[in-house]
Amino acid sequence: MWDKTESGGMGSADPRAAGQRVEAALAAAGLLAAGALWMFPWVKGVWLGYVPVGAGVITALWLRRWLRVAGSVGPRRVALAGTLALGVQVGLLVLLRPEPRYDALFVLREAMTLARTGRLSELTYYPPLQIWFYALVFRIFGPGVLAAQLGNVVWAAGTVWLVYLLGRQCGAGRREEAAALLWALYPSFLLYILVTPYYFYTYTFFILANAWLLLRSLQGGSGRHAFLAGVAGGLGALTKPVLLLVPVQALVFYLLAARRWRRAVALWAACVLGFTVILAPWSWRNLKVFHTWVPVCTSGGFVLYSANNPESNGLYSPLPDQVQVGSAAEILAASREAAGKAWEFIRRNPGKFLRLSARRFLYTWGNEATYGELVNVRGRYSPALDRVVSALAQWGWSTVVTLWLVGGWRVLRGREKWGLCGVLAAILVLTHGMVYLVFEGGARHHLPLVPLLLIVA
Repeated sequence: MWDKTESGGMGSADPRAAGQRVEAALAAAGLLAAGALWMFPWVKGVWLGYVPVGAGVITALWLRRWLRVAGSVGPRRVALAGTLALGVQVGLLVLLRPEPRYDALFVLREAMTLARTGRLSELTYYPPLQIWFYALVFRIFGPGVLAAQLGNVVWAAGTVWLVYLLGRQCGAGRREEAAALLWALYPSFLLYILVTPYYFYTYTFFILANAWLLLRSLQGGSGRHAFLAGVAGGLGALTKPVLLLVPVQALVFYLLAARRWRRAVALWAACVLGFTVILAPWSWRNLKVFHTWVPVCTSGGFVLYSANNPESNGLYSPLPDQVQVGSAAEILAASREAAGKAWEFIRRNPGKFLRLSARRFLYTWGNEATYGELVNVRGRYSPALDRVVSALAQWGWSTVVTLWLVGGWRVLRGREKWGLCGVLAAILVLTHGMVYLVFEGGARHHLPLVPLLLIVA
């Protein structure tokens, strides 16, 4: 549903036509994602992988038919499903007591140090917000892995609520009830809690908050909502630096969606102001530490080089981690050196870069099963648990991709319209997708976007 509160036009351009092209781009991306989904078991040589993929197709087709017949999911079902989902997450954490590894372990250790000393190490190269949150949990409840893990359930609950609000803002039938219900029951929403994620639920919360407030600002809202959209985007950027793109995403959205360009510019300026208010204090801290402008963190160069080096497979590579650093100046220099090596590799090897980008696309959009190997029981890896988690995750992702594919096909044929919500979802999904054609690929990168895909598809 296009914004009916606006009037006039943006010069001679029709924002509806431009918005429809963006919708079509998201629909076409669904076709590519479906292709990657069906290629993935073949590439991995795991033919049993087609079982959850096929089950997801059947589930998606059944869901579309059921939702047409049922007409309404009902708010009581949504509330019950959300409550049960959060109960399942808490129960899984208490029963299995998984131990954090890799990034999650590093962030938890940094948070414990911050809670104990009140100071964040200058050598911390991760975004700070999740560290701050865990440190707050430790100050209130005492240091402990389980306390941090249970803290993520709070963010998870917030995402269910925001899916409902965002779906309602989209204003198409009873979309908010169906989307919130499906998200609460989504396998990876329930199970990813077991890998002690250091940003997934938090990042998803701020993406949804930013999207809801952007829509709200345009549909009967005000500059205040645009400002708060920028605040949510700034907090999201402090969780994962990809949301440094918020000013660009908001500008494109407002220019496409608002009928009057002055209105678009005013809302965008309010959004950028909110974004800057949140980001500026931390950027100023970094300026004092590194003596140069670092908007969020120094990990960008390492991640870029990890994905683009002579030994890279397009995913994580340990090569950048082999650098030894002992000061803030050294870690900044190492990150910039890594970024320089990555760009030099890309420049000298354009063909290999394109092949690595194709592999990144395949692993980002073709699967959701790989995090199963991180799930453990009190630190012990369980092959059986890995297989169960992977099968459930891939089944869920196949369901979403099939819904995306079918809905996108109907959009391309003119039988369905996603409207403003589809335009905003397209901007967020496509910009994230472009980032992970260059940086490390992986299933975890599409997870925060699943609620948006559920709402539109």
